[in-house]
Amino acid sequence: MRGAVLCAAWEAGPEGPIRFVNRQSEMLFGYDRDELIGRRIETPVPEDLRPIYVEHKDHYFADLRTRSSGLELVLTGRRHDGTDFPVIISISHIDTRDV
Repeated sequence: MRGAVLCAAWEAGPEGPIRFVNRQSEMLFGYDRDELIGRRIETPVPEDLRPIYVEHKDHYFADLRTRSSGLELVLTGRRHDGTDFPVIISISHIDTRDV
């Protein structure tokens, strides 16, 4: 699949419990869906980046509009096995009518 980009999609509310992850999330991060549902949205973020991510998330929920979570930063995700890999994080509001 030359040139393809896998996009992991996660759904969470302001308090952060994960409610949905897509199959690409499972493949990229190495977790089974059941291991992520109900956990904090920061779970796949390395510990040293979590405060930065939480700050961006809190600012986002104060002003709902789509934006990247810090292109000026070198962001990494953490796989289930503990290895890190580069990521670009975008946060978007999707009206699911239940939140």
